[in-house]
Amino acid sequence: MGDKMIVWKRLLKGLGVCAVMLMMLLSCLFLSACSSEGELGYTEWGYTECVYTLVDDHYEVTGATSKNAVSIKIAETYKDLPVTAIGEGAFKECGRLKRVTIPDSVKSIGNEAFSDCHFLKSITIPNGVSTVADRAFFRCFELTGVTLPNSITGIGELAFAECHALTKINIPTGVTSIGDAAFLLCNSLSSITLPDSVESIGKEAFNNCKSLKSITIPNGVTEISAYLFYQCDNLTGVTLPDSVTTIGEEAFSHCEKLSSITLPDSVKTIDTQAFCGCRKLSSVNIPNGVKEIGNSAFADCDLTDITIPDSVTGLGAGVFADCARLSSIALPDNLTRIGRNLLIGTAYADNDDNWKDGILYIGQSNQYLLDCKSDKSYNYEIKDGTKLIAEEAFTGFGKSTDITIPNSVTVIGEKAFYKCKGLTSVTIGNGITYIGKQAFEYCSDLTKATIKSGAIGEYAFNNCYSLKTLDIAGVTSIGKNAFAFCSALGDDKGIIIPDTVITIGDWAFNNCSKLKSVTISGSVTHIGERAFNSCSALTGVTILNGVEKIEIGDWAFALCRGLMWVRIPESVTHIGYMAFCDCRNLMDAGFSNATGWSCTPKEAITDDDTISIKADDLIDYYRAAKYLRETYAEYYWDRH
Repeated sequence: MGDKMIVWKRLLKGLGVCAVMLMMLLSCLFLSACSSEGELGYTEWGYTECVYTLVDDHYEVTGATSKNAVSIKIAETYKDLPVTAIGEGAFKECGRLKRVTIPDSVKSIGNEAFSDCHFLKSITIPNGVSTVADRAFFRCFELTGVTLPNSITGIGELAFAECHALTKINIPTGVTSIGDAAFLLCNSLSSITLPDSVESIGKEAFNNCKSLKSITIPNGVTEISAYLFYQCDNLTGVTLPDSVTTIGEEAFSHCEKLSSITLPDSVKTIDTQAFCGCRKLSSVNIPNGVKEIGNSAFADCDLTDITIPDSVTGLGAGVFADCARLSSIALPDNLTRIGRNLLIGTAYADNDDNWKDGILYIGQSNQYLLDCKSDKSYNYEIKDGTKLIAEEAFTGFGKSTDITIPNSVTVIGEKAFYKCKGLTSVTIGNGITYIGKQAFEYCSDLTKATIKSGAIGEYAFNNCYSLKTLDIAGVTSIGKNAFAFCSALGDDKGIIIPDTVITIGDWAFNNCSKLKSVTISGSVTHIGERAFNSCSALTGVTILNGVEKIEIGDWAFALCRGLMWVRIPESVTHIGYMAFCDCRNLMDAGFSNATGWSCTPKEAITDDDTISIKADDLIDYYRAAKYLRETYAEYYWDRH
């Protein structure tokens, strides 16, 4: 028995010696690892050691010896040199850290320095630090107390975001900027005072601060940024200064307890969904100076009436949609844009007295046409006196075959008659100034269009593949893709671009595969890129001489494989790259002025790459045609 005890004692003694040696070995390895990135500092009992890195004539704290640190005390000096900075990400993801002592010697705290220190309870930042850096205390879930010195001038992006336990914070005088999402998802933040020094508050700065009840914005702030108070569920009081000019996108969206707000006269812009979902908002003023109100700006609010001032010229889509109690809306007489579904889901739209023959009107003299019933039995007629047709007013609806738009109408909104498949003929009066983007796009049964004035917007008649007869006398401009893929377009007379048109947009008549001839008046100054591209039946193009210089864009008549002749007047000074490429039947090109032409390749490096074209060559109609379609097709042509 005695021998066995002696053996056990020797064995335990040997194990103890091995353990000591193993600990010494690990310590040496750890010290070696630390010395490669920084130096270990001495620390008091109960605190985790910091790692210090020499930077010029001072030290910077770059980490702790353990991610499991609970308490950290940063030394004021190390090796007789001051410790002046906490480096970027120094204590990031120290998930158990609760207490930190920062000496007065520290003048800067880096990005993400304490990010994801989930159990950090409080922090005092020493005087001398000028900025709370980006993500400095991001996701410090248990942080309840923050003391900021008067030296602070800026709070960075996401600086205190997701500090769920933070209930209040004092922003010192001297702070001029608060970064994007600085207090995002600070769910418990109920009180914050912004000093008069603040000039800018970034987007989402107080997004989802669900306990915040009131706030006063300092005079000097010009923009209530996008999503600034988004889903601040308990916000009931907001004071805005006269310096504010913009209410940003979703700035107060879904502030469900906000019942009223006064917008200062300085406000010029109310952006998309600015107050959307403020379900108790029953009182708001629109200042005279606002130019346009964005999409769904006041959708799903508790408004009963609203007055839009004379300064407003545009109302976005669904501005007052689902304001169920809204029955009265006063609109100015000068609106040039009304978006789709302006009043859908409102008491006004639900009142049958506001509908005339299946059409919803609004305005002092019912001058604005908003919507039509989807009932296919209506043969819609637009009443004289109508000034504007709202966006998507007739989209896809009605059995009307012929529509006459009276001279009183000045604007046809975007997609106003989009995909009205039964529509065969449209006549647009001489009061029109603008036909909106895609206004008649995909009206597949439309065969005839008469347009007496105004600008034709992008894609306005795109893919109206039954459209054969087009009269655009009086039109001032033809937008991008306006008549693209109108594959039936063009009778025996072809198309005449009248002398009122200034510009023909890119792809304007692209793939009008039955178009046989085009006469372009001298008023036109620009024929856009691919304007008549792939008009395979086109045989002749006449461009009349103009007062102004005319430019023909890249690929303008490319792939017009039936094109046989073209007349180019003296006023044409530029012919774009590949403008007549693959016009394989082009044999006759007449230049009114054959002198002064030069060709430059697309990849030209120096002036030496430019080729001068002899006048004698261009006088020869056949040779000139070959130059355009083949020899110098991949060149830019210019006449000087």
